[in-house]
Amino acid sequence: MATGRIRQKIRTRQALLHAAWQLLSQGKQPTVAEVAEEALVSRATAYRYFPDRERLLIEAVLEQRLAASASIPREESGQTSSDRVARVQERLFEQVVRNETLFRLSLRASLNEWMANKDKSRFILRGDQRLAMVETALESERTKIGPEDFEMLTHALTTMIGLESFIVLRDVCQLRQKRALEIMNWAVRKLVDTVLGQNKPD
Repeated sequence: MATGRIRQKIRTRQALLHAAWQLLSQGKQPTVAEVAEEALVSRATAYRYFPDRERLLIEAVLEQRLAASASIPREESGQTSSDRVARVQERLFEQVVRNETLFRLSLRASLNEWMANKDKSRFILRGDQRLAMVETALESERTKIGPEDFEMLTHALTTMIGLESFIVLRDVCQLRQKRALEIMNWAVRKLVDTVLGQNKPD
């Protein structure tokens, strides 16, 4: 992934997920090879992206269920940047709660894939829209804080929302869903306000 062609790889991955969903919608339980044929992608390429059929089908379903949450308004009257990021966090939290089993199965599949390839220096590409959604929510701040701070802020926020932080608060901290949502929301707002506040001119 670090050598370039990132967008092309993402497009190929999306084509496989779309093809898998089309076949699932027809009542089929396709193999990776059948999905590859539907997506007009070679079998070898498809297996590089999804060596595990379970992961492919789980992510195809999640991709469709997350589609409705992917649209985050860039600007709304009276909204601050922290409001928009908090909305991203809230939407993703809602999706995790509604699809918790699928999310956990997807995470398990990606971890199993990492274990199977940990000695091969193989990059595991997970399907996730968090980073793009956070970047959209903060787009108006990009030129105000500079590229390095923007990248650090968006990457830090991406670690604070979604499944992994949900698991920590639920499984490790033993919190109820409502309290977990409150803490995640508080955390992203504090980080955004702190970073942007430090970069505002006096």
